[in-house]
Amino acid sequence: MKKIILMVTMLSSLWVQGQHEQHDISGTVTYTIGDKIRPIAGAFVHWQENPSGVYADSTGHFRIEHHHEAPYLIASFASYKSDTIYIKDLTTPVAFTLKDQNELQGATVFAKKLSYSLSKLDPRTTILMGEREFQKAACCNLSESFENSPAIDASFADAVTGTKQIKMLGLDG
Repeated sequence: MKKIILMVTMLSSLWVQGQHEQHDISGTVTYTIGDKIRPIAGAFVHWQENPSGVYADSTGHFRIEHHHEAPYLIASFASYKSDTIYIKDLTTPVAFTLKDQNELQGATVFAKKLSYSLSKLDPRTTILMGEREFQKAACCNLSESFENSPAIDASFADAVTGTKQIKMLGLDG
């Protein structure tokens, strides 16, 4: 009789262990940079109600024991937003893609076009002057429009009459 009770106890304990079989869930933790996907080594993965968890290896892979109480799995890493996934299927690997915490949605750049520009592609020294450059300083004569230009030198030729001489790229005129 003792043998029968012992066998029934052992079989029932095996049956209970089979009912509470532990499932491991595996997956990866990655981030995107440009159009490339990179693993996050050392990312922390844990269940929502349980603060203890596992760390991803150097390839971003992890394996964590399933807890039946908490269906949400969370992945986090410093300077990235945490990601939460609801676990439905225990056999499908989980894939976390963390986003940069400081990621900008967009940027607007405001700039004013210069009134003159120097072409760096042309082998000759070419300065393109726009309408704004002529309007900026032209009060009385055309030579005043060239006062701010780096390649044109407007200097007084005669102090008595106030005439100016324009030197452009070493040429007088």
